[in-house]
Amino acid sequence: MSREFSIEELKKYSGKDGGKIYVALNFNVFDVTVKGKSNYGPGGQYESFAGRDISRAMATMAMVHTETYDELTDLNEDQKKSLITWEKNFKVVMLKIFILFTTEKYEIVGKLVK
Repeated sequence: MSREFSIEELKKYSGKDGGKIYVALNFNVFDVTVKGKSNYGPGGQYESFAGRDISRAMATMAMVHTETYDELTDLNEDQKKSLITWEKNFKVVMLKIFILFTTEKYEIVGKLVK
C-alpha cells in the first residue's frame, strides 16, 4: 500500500541497525533494501543517499543532499530529462541470471510530500 512520506520521515529509512532503506526520486519513494543494499546500505558507495530525496543529485549529477522538500522547479530541460531517465532506471532494474535476462523493479512504497 502506498503512503505519504515527509522529508523527516524518510530519514528514518536509512538502513541503520538493519532497517529498511528508502530513497525518494522524482517524488516517488522507493524501497531499495533488498536489491540496492550493497549500494545504499551501510558501507555502500551511495550510503549517504539512504533515507533521502536524491532527485536533485540525480538530475544534476552532483552529490548534493536536500534537507527540505524540493519542488525541483528550477531544473533546466536537460536536468529534467536526466531525472526522468533515472526514475525509469529505478523502476526497471535488469538482472542477468545465467544467460537469461529478467526484469525486476524497486518497489514504490509511497510519495514524497511537503
